[in-house]
Amino acid sequence: MGCGVPASAGYIIVAVVIIPIMLRLGLPLLTAHFFAAWYTVFAFLTPPVALAALFASQMAGTNYMKTAVESAKVGIAGFLVPFMMVWVPAVLLDFSAPAISIIVGLIACIGLLFGLQVGFVGYFLTNLSIPERVISFASAIILILSLHFGVDYIWAFIGFGGLALLILLQIARNRRSSATASLSPGDTLPST
Repeated sequence: MGCGVPASAGYIIVAVVIIPIMLRLGLPLLTAHFFAAWYTVFAFLTPPVALAALFASQMAGTNYMKTAVESAKVGIAGFLVPFMMVWVPAVLLDFSAPAISIIVGLIACIGLLFGLQVGFVGYFLTNLSIPERVISFASAIILILSLHFGVDYIWAFIGFGGLALLILLQIARNRRSSATASLSPGDTLPST
C-alpha cells in the first residue's frame, strides 16, 4: 500500500509477491488478482505516499500530511472491500451460492461500508453523537463477523437493525434541528 509508482507498475510488483501466496491459500485466481489490484490502487489514498492527496493538497493550499490522513479516513471502509470479495464471491459476480446467501451477503456488504464510513467520518444527516458512532461501529463489526463466519443470518439482521436505528436517530435529530432553525426568536416548538 505504499508503492509510489504508477498503478500498473505497482500492480505488477504486488501481484508477483502476493498472488502465489493467495492461490496457495485456496483463493480463486480472479479474486486474488482483484485483491492485489485493489490494494495497489489504494496507495494513492494512504500516507506516506498518497499521490491523490498530494495533488489535492496542492490545489487546496493545505498541509499535505493532514490531507493524506483525511483522505485515508474518508476511504477507510474501502480497505475491507477486498475481504468482501473473498467472503462474498457475488461481489465479483460469482453467483454460485444459494440466492438467500447472495442477497444477505450483498446487502451486508453495503451496510458494512455505510456503517464504517459514517462512523469514521462522524456525519450522516447531521453530526453523529458518541452513542450514534458506537452504534455505527458496532453494527459494522457485527456485519463483518456475519460475513466472515456466515453461519447464521441472525447476526446480519442484528447489524441491519443497528444501522436502521442509527438512520432513525439521525432522521429525528435532523427534523428537530431543521424545525429549530426555522423558528423566529420568539416562537416555541409545538408540543407533540
